[in-house]
Amino acid sequence: MIHELEDFLHNGIQDLTVYHSQIKFREPTHTDLKINGVSAYLMLWRFVRFSLITYYTDPILIVTSLKQIPLTRSQKDSQDSGGDESSTLSPGNEGEKDGNGDDDGSGGVIKEPPDQEPHNNTPTNNKNDKDNNIKEIMLSVRWIFEGKPLLSSEISQFEGHFRYGFDPKTGLINYHEFVGIYPNPTASFLARFSWPSSSSGSSPSSPSV
Repeated sequence: MIHELEDFLHNGIQDLTVYHSQIKFREPTHTDLKINGVSAYLMLWRFVRFSLITYYTDPILIVTSLKQIPLTRSQKDSQDSGGDESSTLSPGNEGEKDGNGDDDGSGGVIKEPPDQEPHNNTPTNNKNDKDNNIKEIMLSVRWIFEGKPLLSSEISQFEGHFRYGFDPKTGLINYHEFVGIYPNPTASFLARFSWPSSSSGSSPSSPSV
């Protein structure tokens, strides 16, 4: 996963076999973009890659963090029923402290919701119940993008966050959410990466990120 993402700007998506045919992509924060199906998903990321390497000189993407996130049955059921993934998939234990005192080394950038589970002081601590409630594991990926715009001498830097879900039967990636990016892109910046509304499986007139 790390090498695939970090090589994306140079070589594009290389291993097509890891994606489920019914993969869903969501970007709920800035564009409300929704993509369904592997063909539209791959077309989207080819378009994004072309836009980035056209607009930036020597763009690079560096993965800074990988974490596994337990997905509870209630969260999974909400995802399957078409609920708001941006809220239902917010993990309760992703914001673990690191040695620097930050939630996950992001320095205060793109924070996750705190653990909402009540603290239990009973001897059993309900550990078995909690383990049994975990239905799937998601993958949280944080990254840094750097590049110099063609008409600027200054290097731009963005910190971003992806989440991936996996099909429990095949292990293939069946869900990809663009959780957040910092600093927030301007409307004019997003317009440069406008996703064609005629593309199959996309929301009409929804721009990409």
